[in-house]
Amino acid sequence: MPCNYILIGLLSGSLATTTIFSFQGDLTVINLEALTLLPLLVLVTKVVYYYFIGKPSGLSVKTATGLSGRIVRLLHSGESAKNFSMREFGFEVSSSTVIVLRSASLTLMTVLPTTLILTTEPGFEIYLSLTVLCIIGAIVERWLFFAEAKHVVNLYYGREA
Repeated sequence: MPCNYILIGLLSGSLATTTIFSFQGDLTVINLEALTLLPLLVLVTKVVYYYFIGKPSGLSVKTATGLSGRIVRLLHSGESAKNFSMREFGFEVSSSTVIVLRSASLTLMTVLPTTLILTTEPGFEIYLSLTVLCIIGAIVERWLFFAEAKHVVNLYYGREA
């Protein structure tokens, strides 16, 4: 979802901007209000996104070729071939790893910033650490986004999406 990508960019950019402003001693109420609203928006949109990608897609070799009503047989299975497409697009992540990485990224990007901003009087050091943690969470989220992707090339080599 493009809105997830945009909201995560706004969140990390807002944290970085607030860090710079706090270093200069120029924090405004608008900055703090945005920092309490943006993590909640990111959390809601990511949970909705995770809900929708968890549903079966129904894609197969038959739907990819448009031969749904016929028997489709692959002439070559790429499972034994170590080619570029299978290395780059045939990545598999276990469900337990997915759950851990999703939880870690959401905690680093949304839960920690919201909790610390609402419960403490953060200074420059806190904002700096929150910015670094948010960026680490965003990197984990982006890696997981690409690792979980259902690429069409997998259908060619016989994997169901």
